[in-house]
Amino acid sequence: MSDFLTLLDKDAVGDEVTFNAPTDLIQAERLMAHIKESTDTKKRIEQIVKFVNDRAQYLLEKEDQKIAKATGFLQPFVKGIVAANLKSNPKAKKSIDFMLGSAGFRAGSTSIKILDEEKALESCHTLGIETIVKESVSKKKVKGYIDEGHEAPMGTEVDEGEETFTVKVVE
Repeated sequence: MSDFLTLLDKDAVGDEVTFNAPTDLIQAERLMAHIKESTDTKKRIEQIVKFVNDRAQYLLEKEDQKIAKATGFLQPFVKGIVAANLKSNPKAKKSIDFMLGSAGFRAGSTSIKILDEEKALESCHTLGIETIVKESVSKKKVKGYIDEGHEAPMGTEVDEGEETFTVKVVE
């Protein structure tokens, strides 16, 4: 863990390493040694980050469980008071204010599900409800068409990826 704290300290990062283009095999080997060392350091840092993230996620889930449990106990209490208030005053609030916040009930938002697209379109046309029909090009299908050896359709353009230089170190 002290490794991690050292890495977090901006002053402990050290001097900037400068590299020169290799002119012989020994200099190229030195560059590979630098790449290997940095790759190993990066892996250690990634392991530390994963550990910290996993622990933080666990702690967040524990707090969510505590919140859910407390909310479950609070809900019937608030429901009883709100029901009593609404009985005596139908325009009363559906919430209770506490010193540290409030709790109450809100109406859910309405949403629409389309079960049968054709019937829904026909019915909307009959009722005069505005409809929008969308049509778009599937990039995946166009790429598959081109990969089969065909020319790119008009209005499309193939963007060939650039060749990149890679370095792989032994593990």
